[in-house]
Amino acid sequence: MAATDSPDSTTRTHEAEQSWGTTGRRFERPGEIAASPAATSSGTSVPAIVLGIVGIIGGLFIPIIGLVLGIIGLVLARSVGGPVAQRSKVGMYLCIAAIVVSVANWIATVILVAS
Repeated sequence: MAATDSPDSTTRTHEAEQSWGTTGRRFERPGEIAASPAATSSGTSVPAIVLGIVGIIGGLFIPIIGLVLGIIGLVLARSVGGPVAQRSKVGMYLCIAAIVVSVANWIATVILVAS
């Protein structure tokens, strides 16, 4: 065995590798598993954001699609509470924008067809 591969140095190196998580935070106890960021999020805030974005784009071309997606996303965004409230607010604002864009496009279409 080489002088640098003593049992003490190998054990210390192995313990040092195990005491740090993949996220860079030090574990309290050896073998502890770090909580993933997804474990703290609600399952409805991200779909509300996606529905809001797709609803805005859909509302520009087919107003009924934007209106339906905006209402569904608004219901999802309002059902979120707790630590992810900021993301649900973003989803709620995007869904409101999708509804407004859809209604505005619908009104513009009616005005253009009527004239």
